[in-house]
Amino acid sequence: MKKKFINKISNNDVINDIFLINEKKILQTKDGKNYLLLRIKDKTGNIDAKKWNIEEDKFDEINPGDIILIKGKAEKFNNNLQIIIESIEKIEFQAKYLEYLIPKTEKNISELTVKLENFYNKIKDSYLRKLLKKSLLDEDFFEKFKLSPAASSFHHAYQGGLLEHTISVTEISISLGNIYNVQNMDVLIAGALLHDIGKVFEYDPVTFKRTDEGKLLGHIAIGVNYIEKKISQIKNFPLSLSYAIKHIILSHHGEFEWGSPVQPSFLEALIVHFADNIDSKIQPIISNTNSEDKWIYLKSLRRKVVDLELLRDENETYNIQKDKSNISTIF
Repeated sequence: MKKKFINKISNNDVINDIFLINEKKILQTKDGKNYLLLRIKDKTGNIDAKKWNIEEDKFDEINPGDIILIKGKAEKFNNNLQIIIESIEKIEFQAKYLEYLIPKTEKNISELTVKLENFYNKIKDSYLRKLLKKSLLDEDFFEKFKLSPAASSFHHAYQGGLLEHTISVTEISISLGNIYNVQNMDVLIAGALLHDIGKVFEYDPVTFKRTDEGKLLGHIAIGVNYIEKKISQIKNFPLSLSYAIKHIILSHHGEFEWGSPVQPSFLEALIVHFADNIDSKIQPIISNTNSEDKWIYLKSLRRKVVDLELLRDENETYNIQKDKSNISTIF
């Protein structure tokens, strides 16, 4: 099928395409008339869509997670592009549409899975190996894990994002563990692999919105409860090892104000926290390096960031490989 993606829509474009509903609201104008406000998405981004002058119950049949065909026109309002809807039609779900509507990791899932298995094979402790087999590496669970986003918007907000983030956090943790001569690499690796396991239940894999369970409990509590259940199924699982893994999950946000019920209290937990923080902050910058705008505001950093390449003047060489004339003066 041919589709014009959201990131290619311009002002005054005629719209006749399928989208996925992320959010739906019935609101009122200043003069009390109802209108429909949708937040719709495809694999390239999100955009608001409005239909004016509606009956309140007319669109009860369409809801978040539905695929819809919209006909209308793109307009700018307060410098933001939106779609003014002429007609909406709910489309019968077909898996093939998700290729166009759901953002996915650009990395190879099979290669990421091999990396994860290699991390597992580094672990020598038999109890931790059993725990990982019963939790993360359970066949049915891992199929869900591979499809999960790591967040709804801040970082790795795409299918496969949770797997990608987990691999990065584990790689960073192992590197830091080697630098600081961590004694219990098994706990460090297992904790890194399991730190965000609750996100499988926190986010809907299609809309990326938080589930009721996610809203009520959050992925940290969900993750600890899930791991506690799996630990209870392993005979004679050491209590100290149980405390260590659950503490890493509970403390990986690092600070109370960042959502951690406890703060990291041993080296392995502190490393996982910083590894998680590093990856969640750096990934959004990398994802926005192809933007046409020089400065981009990132919610995760609460600041504007710039691609260094875009700071160069057109005539500026700034290339040490081409200009080696002054290298001798530097060294």
